[in-house]
Amino acid sequence: MYPIEPVICSDCGHVQLRETLDINMYDNYLYTPSYAGEFQQYVEKFANNVVEMIDDKANLNVVEIGSSNGFLLKCMKEKGCNVVGFEPSGILASEARKTGVNTVEEYFNAGSDTKVKEILGGNADVVIARHVLEHLDDPLGVIRAMASIAQEGMIIIEVPWLLKIVKENQFYAFFHEHVSYFSVTILQKLIENVGFEILNVSENNLEGGSITIYARKKNNKIKASNIDLYLEKERKYLSTEAILKFAQKSMQTIQNVYKYVDEQRNKGKKIAVWGAGQRGCTLLALCKLTDAEIEYAIDVNENYHWKYIQGTNIQIVPPEYLKGHFVDQILILATGYSESIINNNLDYVYRGGEFINIIEKEFV
Repeated sequence: MYPIEPVICSDCGHVQLRETLDINMYDNYLYTPSYAGEFQQYVEKFANNVVEMIDDKANLNVVEIGSSNGFLLKCMKEKGCNVVGFEPSGILASEARKTGVNTVEEYFNAGSDTKVKEILGGNADVVIARHVLEHLDDPLGVIRAMASIAQEGMIIIEVPWLLKIVKENQFYAFFHEHVSYFSVTILQKLIENVGFEILNVSENNLEGGSITIYARKKNNKIKASNIDLYLEKERKYLSTEAILKFAQKSMQTIQNVYKYVDEQRNKGKKIAVWGAGQRGCTLLALCKLTDAEIEYAIDVNENYHWKYIQGTNIQIVPPEYLKGHFVDQILILATGYSESIINNNLDYVYRGGEFINIIEKEFV
């Protein structure tokens, strides 16, 4: 087991883990949300928005960092874009190439600009890093490399939003793969450090609640439409005092989650969980829930099926497994997809089963 100890920078307020793992954990990475219908809909809409935002140029050159199995770039390619992705996982890169997405199987770094220009024949019009920056121990270095490739183009960064984590008591959002926990305030500092500025900020429900920032090279004629609104929210909800209060509340919540499951088991109820991604695995570990309390874990990611969650002996099964293995309650750990999970499994509810969103359930 590895230590997970979040710390706050006393100078800028950035939240990150004290310890980082000195291993290449992404060489054989399996996680991808692209099997979820809600994610697919979001990405298709995201791709449309990007193309519409830069409507003055056809055949956009698009680079994605941490491109996974290429689902987003495939959507961009279908819209006439020239695409290239950087993905260190051999498994995911191979999946991407099978769908026709040009994928470089390596980590993106400061020297990647030469390779990008060779493949695309010039600079990128758009450089995208979705749910990548939080995994890195040098986010500024990567943003600097993104700016070098983008030049006069656009940088798009999407990360889990620290405000959502704190405000919704998502104690299980801290795990060793995520080194940093970003706010708009910190992203603004990083973006301005490389001579760019944030033009717009948007929110979505993925990964428990995320923010997407759109940035271009600094231009006094261009003004952000809504960034001040986000900065004001963060001054209210992300003070050091608020973060410390969240940490104290989390400890009580962890105890209460286990207590709730234990009480339900003592009443003779069977419980499963939905979501075997990083957040789900972290929650199970923190709450000390194992196969003694949880029947199984459901996940749509085919790469996970019939494997076991480390340290719990809980087996991961496909959604179809539920039909022949009824449980009384399912705790939804993949909270960003709770609506689609429930709507796609109404037959389970009609049979008397109950879905419980781990965020919406009051455990404190």
